Amino acid sequence: MSATTEAFFAGLGAGALRLPPTIDATLRFDVRYSDHTEQWWLRFAAGTVAAEQSGADADCVAVIDGPLFERLLRGEERLTPAFVRYAFTIEGDFTMVPAFEWLLPDMVGARHPRQLAQGWGRAR
Repeated sequence: MSATTEAFFAGLGAGALRLPPTIDATLRFDVRYSDHTEQWWLRFAAGTVAAEQSGADADCVAVIDGPLFERLLRGEERLTPAFVRYAFTIEGDFTMVPAFEWLLPDMVGARHPRQLAQGWGRAR
């Protein structure tokens, strides 16, 4: 298991989550590396999420390459654009993809749109 993956899932219990309380489902990631596959099972319920390393059945199963998964967890890439370009596959309730995206960090180097607009005003 990579340090990025371990730190991300260990940190899910700490701090406030931005999850709607209506989500009640499970999600499993089958993370494929060249020599092995890791399975991460997440349970979303009442605005909380619990994660464990397990291959248990889930409402949604995503199969993803390890390096891409780690870039997502570091905020170097976004989940929805990766899905749109078929970088990973989903089976089951695909509405769980946005639920997981709420857990991910902001993109590295991202700025608020107002900050960007203020910069445009100075450039004119």
